[in-house]
Amino acid sequence: MAFDFTVSRHRDGPDDVLEDFSGNLIGDCWSGFQKINVRSDSRIMFAACWAHARRKIDECRSAFPLQVAKLESLIGMLYDIEDQIKTLDEAVRLARRQSLSRHVLDQIDAYLSSDAMSTLNVLPKSNLGIAASYVRNHRDALSRFIEDPSIPIDNNDCEQLMKRVATGRKNGLFKGSLAAGERAANLLTII
Repeated sequence: MAFDFTVSRHRDGPDDVLEDFSGNLIGDCWSGFQKINVRSDSRIMFAACWAHARRKIDECRSAFPLQVAKLESLIGMLYDIEDQIKTLDEAVRLARRQSLSRHVLDQIDAYLSSDAMSTLNVLPKSNLGIAASYVRNHRDALSRFIEDPSIPIDNNDCEQLMKRVATGRKNGLFKGSLAAGERAANLLTII
């Protein structure tokens, strides 16, 4: 894990930080990560995090309890498969993902296209409509984990580490300068 510092959240931040990187980038679907595979001439492949998608869906529970229960049940099946295969070697893990997880992903797609999720039941601008669009729009990135056994289903491990960084950043919010931000990124990388 490496940290870097930019003064804004513009798309050029990841492009500059990752200019020499080649591999998989796993994260949420922030606009700065969108089309990074195109901008990097396919040196970098973006994989989206299912925990972020699940969180967006879970936030809709009070208004859409039945739809959320169904979607979370399906997403839970993806996580159950991951729990069952985590100790297997890469070839077997990949084969199981491509058969079992792909089947669940197809079920998620089918449910998102079903009557229960139609515009008669879920308005596009409702919180569940927006969450469903998130999953639909990022389907390829959310499915990338079934193509490569080294890609995790989510980036929760990294997110847990980032909470410490966010707390530290909040504690020192108005102290320092640009140079202080760069020093902090260097120290966090070392730690």
